[in-house]
Amino acid sequence: MKTKHNFWQNSKCIGQYLHRFEIKEEYPEGVKEVCSICGMSKFFRIIDGKVNNSEYMSYHLRQSLPPFHPYYYHEREFNPLKSEIISPYL
Repeated sequence: MKTKHNFWQNSKCIGQYLHRFEIKEEYPEGVKEVCSICGMSKFFRIIDGKVNNSEYMSYHLRQSLPPFHPYYYHEREFNPLKSEIISPYL
């Protein structure tokens, strides 16, 4: 799976997945997050009470995928052969 838009390039992880960041440490000047797949560590700095949203989102595409996005089912570990399929539209 290759992202085509430069804005999302930082979200690409290993294989066919996007980074799955988890907050590991919080500081007054920012937050340290680590990807649970590849172990990449990233510090997101808070300046004047705000994070740089364009940089932050470039690493967090997975958290903002709407159900109609092509990556949605792959990232949510959707299995079309599963006996019980729960619709994301409910």
